[in-house]
Amino acid sequence: MSFLSPNILWALIFAFIPLIIHIFNKLTTKTINFSSIQFLKKLETSKIKFFKIKELVLLLLRTLIIIFLVLAFSRPVISGYFTITDSSNQSSHIAIIIDNSASMSYENNQISLFDKSKNNAYELLTKLNSNFFLDVYQTTPFKRVASERIINQKRITEILNKISISGAKDNLYYVINSSLKTSDKLNKVFGNVPNKELYIFSDFPASILKNEKLDLMGWRTYLFMMDEYKKNVRINEAKVNNLIKYPNQLLSIETNISNSSSLEIKDLEVELFTNDIKSAQLVSNLKPNIKKNFEFKVYSGQSNITNGWFKIPNDDFDLDNKKFFQFRLTKKIKILFFHNEGEFSGPIKYVFSSINHSNDYLEIENHSYNSFGYNRMSDKDLIVFYNPIDFNEEQISLIRNYQKSQKSFLIFLGDSNTNLFSDLNYKTSFNSNIDNEDDFFSLNKINFENPIFNNFPVKNLIDEMPKIKKYNPILNMSDYTKLLNLSNGDPFLFEINQNGNKSIVFTSLMNLDWSDLPINGIFIPLMHRIIVYLSDFNLQELNVDMGDSLYIPLSRSNLSKEIILEDPNGLKSKLKPDFENERLILSDLNLLGIYKIFVDTEFYTSFITHLSQLEDPSKRISKNALSKVFQLNNVKIVNFDENHIESVDETRRGKELWYFFIIISLILIIFESFYSRSKPI
Repeated sequence: MSFLSPNILWALIFAFIPLIIHIFNKLTTKTINFSSIQFLKKLETSKIKFFKIKELVLLLLRTLIIIFLVLAFSRPVISGYFTITDSSNQSSHIAIIIDNSASMSYENNQISLFDKSKNNAYELLTKLNSNFFLDVYQTTPFKRVASERIINQKRITEILNKISISGAKDNLYYVINSSLKTSDKLNKVFGNVPNKELYIFSDFPASILKNEKLDLMGWRTYLFMMDEYKKNVRINEAKVNNLIKYPNQLLSIETNISNSSSLEIKDLEVELFTNDIKSAQLVSNLKPNIKKNFEFKVYSGQSNITNGWFKIPNDDFDLDNKKFFQFRLTKKIKILFFHNEGEFSGPIKYVFSSINHSNDYLEIENHSYNSFGYNRMSDKDLIVFYNPIDFNEEQISLIRNYQKSQKSFLIFLGDSNTNLFSDLNYKTSFNSNIDNEDDFFSLNKINFENPIFNNFPVKNLIDEMPKIKKYNPILNMSDYTKLLNLSNGDPFLFEINQNGNKSIVFTSLMNLDWSDLPINGIFIPLMHRIIVYLSDFNLQELNVDMGDSLYIPLSRSNLSKEIILEDPNGLKSKLKPDFENERLILSDLNLLGIYKIFVDTEFYTSFITHLSQLEDPSKRISKNALSKVFQLNNVKIVNFDENHIESVDETRRGKELWYFFIIISLILIIFESFYSRSKPI
């Protein structure tokens, strides 16, 4: 036990007053002589003893009354975690971390955790001793908002108003360690401060368990955490199940919704929007703590790019009540076909002509390798290398520049010598071709998980496989995916996907000397699906968590053009490309939805921002787990819903006991008043 006002304790000397009075009364007793002692003899011995005991008890009571009154005014405390006296010369260094990540927008009793944190921080700072130095930090992005001595409430308000809610995720461990390192450096600047106090306002993500240990030595730490989330329904996913998409096609669009509360959600409305129009809606019940899939069927229409989203009613956490998706329908595919003289003929020419005739969306330019480099490549959706040759340095530079735009190649390996794989920085290579003169190789394994063969429009596809007479065996198989395998295990058709650039490779040429594929019934639908697959710049792959950075490659020809970014609210801003690396660097993407990029007013690409899984309100750390993370004795957990000021003050100063001493004093006074009037029996 200690005292907040120890200077009052000198008054304990007044506790001797009853004793002094008692002794003085004894010393001043007068002796009276009686002629007879008959009256004294009548006094019983017990009554004499009673008076003596009563005097001593009253002496004790009056002494205790004075002692307890003095102790009450000295403000005794039971020491808490960190007892701090009221000494005016004692200063503090206070660091406050306010979590402004997406999950803090969760509302509890119609006020967000973020707003509650700022209110609590304000109330805390206005009640603390004015003799302190203050550091204020936000988590997302990590930033020191203020570092100064606080002099008035107005300045506290100005500092806290600098912090606003962000849609991004945070790394709380990194923020805490970085904040303390920064504050420790400042502490050395303005001198040694006896009290260093850290206040963290957060909902403490579960990811905090996966990080390194915190270094809180020397800091008195208070963790303000929220109560358990009462209710939240979340859209986890939105996707188009059709991997290859055509105009006017019936599409399967699916979403996954979870209910993380302990209550069943009745009559949940799930809405599907495409291009700002409500396309479908259903109503369903959602049982507690489950995930449920919902599938919608809608027609693709004729739009080049379709923007869509799923929506559920708002609840205590709105950021996960929408989930966006995109898909593109290719109206016109521009193909640049390179070949040796006379090779763009026969079956390969026929199949491209057939596809274009039936669908009217192929635009084909064919050129011999002799004219390579004298034609436009940048505006093409797909480049075909048929029986590729060795390229010179200038031609390789053109190919790699095209490759940086994340566009695709279709390659037919033949009997020409080529270093094309090496030119494309692929690890794959191939040997000279194998010619099975007496027999054919069969195809016996199909990768149905690949979009090309997923829901392929031919029944009993394995029975319709062509016979292969001649092919090029592949070496260094580390960076490709097999799509069609020969009976000996070698690939006939495979995919290379590297840094967003896709290539589909046939190990044979499309003529009857190599295989009977050109006259096989699967040839036209196979080539059709390959062309659509390779030319489709998959918009759904360009997804990013809110707040993260995104890198988008740019062709050299686009670097000097005007580049515009349009955010989900329709606000446009100019972008400056990274000329050295030929790319766009996008950061601070804090809005939920679809961003669009335009090059000289022409649409270039778009991407979607989603709420990070780390910001799921249901994935918060429990109080018990948090206690294990912060294992030091100088850490106290304070609940958002408690009287936090009182809780902090008791922790800083200890629990005051003055009112207990006042009560004891009153009891003693009452007892003394009654006892003093008591008479012997």
